[in-house]
Parts: sequence; structure tokens; C-alpha cells
Amino acid sequence: MGISLRTTFNAGEGKKISFSFPWANPGADASDIKNLMQEMIANGEIYAEAPTGIVSAEFVERTVSPVEMD
Repeated sequence: MGISLRTTFNAGEGKKISFSFPWANPGADASDIKNLMQEMIANGEIYAEAPTGIVSAEFVERTVSPVEMD
């Protein structure tokens, strides 16, 4: 089981883009996450589609169940 942080941004022209960070700390403060997202917007020139505004952030928990292949 792994927990990821998924961040979603506006990208202009009605588009939304998302970034996921695997193995995120679910105890991270909302202010730290917001600061991270603001830095991503400030450094938008490194992305093919630059984030222009914060939409949301959420932790995503994933469970993997192996399939027996006898």
C-alpha cells in the first residue's frame, strides 16, 4: 500500500493538469502542500504546460492485491 499526493492546477484555456508524488507523507501540513504548489506555479517555465492556479490537493491511498497465477 502506498500513499501519493495528487495536486491539480489550472493550466489556462479551461485545462487542468495534475502531478502525483509517490510515497507522500499523509501527515504533511496543508500550508506546506500549498507552499509546494505555489513554488510549482512560480517555476512554471520548466513544464511543457505550466500550472497557473491551484485547484486542489489530495492524498491517494492505493492497495495492490496480487493475482495467483497457478
